[in-house]
Amino acid sequence: MLNTQYLCSKQKLGNVLKIKVIQPSSSFLSTLSKQDNHKLQNLKLSTISLQPQRNHVQNCSINEFPLINHFQKNGYSIQSSNKKSQKWEMDYDAAVNYWLEKDKTSVHMEEGALKKRIESYIKAHNTCALATGSKNGIRNTSIEYNYVDGCFYFFSEGGLKFKGLQENKNVGIAICEPYVGFTNYKSVEVEGVAIMIEPFTDEYLKIMKCRKIPVETMKKLSSPMNLIKVVVKSFDYLDSDLKKEGFSNRQHLERKEAEREVKSAREWGMDYDAAINYWLKRDKTTALVKEAVLKEKIESYIKAHNTCALATGSKNGIRNTPIEYNYVDGCFYFFSEGGLKFKGLKENKSVSLAIYEPYSGFSSLKSVNVDGIASMIEPFSDEYLKILETKKIPVEMLKKLGKPMNLIKVTVKSYDYLDSDFNKEGFGYRQHMKGWSLNEKYK
Repeated sequence: MLNTQYLCSKQKLGNVLKIKVIQPSSSFLSTLSKQDNHKLQNLKLSTISLQPQRNHVQNCSINEFPLINHFQKNGYSIQSSNKKSQKWEMDYDAAVNYWLEKDKTSVHMEEGALKKRIESYIKAHNTCALATGSKNGIRNTSIEYNYVDGCFYFFSEGGLKFKGLQENKNVGIAICEPYVGFTNYKSVEVEGVAIMIEPFTDEYLKIMKCRKIPVETMKKLSSPMNLIKVVVKSFDYLDSDLKKEGFSNRQHLERKEAEREVKSAREWGMDYDAAINYWLKRDKTTALVKEAVLKEKIESYIKAHNTCALATGSKNGIRNTPIEYNYVDGCFYFFSEGGLKFKGLKENKSVSLAIYEPYSGFSSLKSVNVDGIASMIEPFSDEYLKILETKKIPVEMLKKLGKPMNLIKVTVKSYDYLDSDFNKEGFGYRQHMKGWSLNEKYK
């Protein structure tokens, strides 16, 4: 028995149907809204027969739920119209488990061969995004690295990333290239634990030698550069070429020795506060670019690229994911099937993005780092459809999937833009700016 109303609709695609069940009985009387002027094919299912007649469809009788099932199978969304509209809720758990479930049936490479492939990719690059997290948010920094004996090393004067390193040793690293299509894509995503290396110890001197930094040059500085070491816990390697070799294009590799290496690390008195405040102090005396000029520069850089590293954080760790983006109306949008980044998004809406190019010297430095707030966009809402159109993804193709793609929106709180060309113009090469699309409730 049923006594309700249903709205069946294909948003912005025509075929808007309103089915009203008049009263409970063994057969229900159904009508379609007179506003429906779209052509309908004859529908036949069990005792159902709907015949289009210009601007309306004649009444028909049904005896159970097959009419509703029929519309669902043909791509309609079904909503009860006699109840208060319910707020959409994102299914984070399904998104978190997406790749975990797929990996169970993936074709895996042999560990030795996979490690060799991953290290070859890492050594072919020199720049990554390093994500750290504190209780106040996530920080994602584009930075040059050295990869030595299976670990990453980063020299740094300071910055807000050290706030995360002070509170939380878990970090995420992303190494990626511009996305040009799924048949030609490679990236490495790393989860690791950060250790600060004491200046002028044997390990510190070893990495200085790798970087060809003279010891005397470092000793002349008022304070030696900070050296961050990241012990790798796991790699996630994406390589479209692996499919041609009969493997899954996504491969996961755990480093069992990570725990032992972290436990053996030597503690010393790292001055985190000095490192955190380094750029905050420098910014007070930095020559600033006019806001209109800076905004134009930032947006031009963002629109000239299409790939970033998206950092999210949960109580269990930091995830830093290479991902294609769309930049629309001052916000970033990301389509994603799922992954462990959604664990962070469920627990913490603060995120950070890094858009960068390979480091080739201080005179050609350019990058954008973004701090923002993430929100999930309801599938097939107006905003969702707008981004689908921007990406030129046919709605019908997406509706054929078992589950629509998740759409993440990032509203920007602030930008940090690095551009060595500013130095030539008499400005500081690092410029900070608040996001111009920020909603009042996030300020």
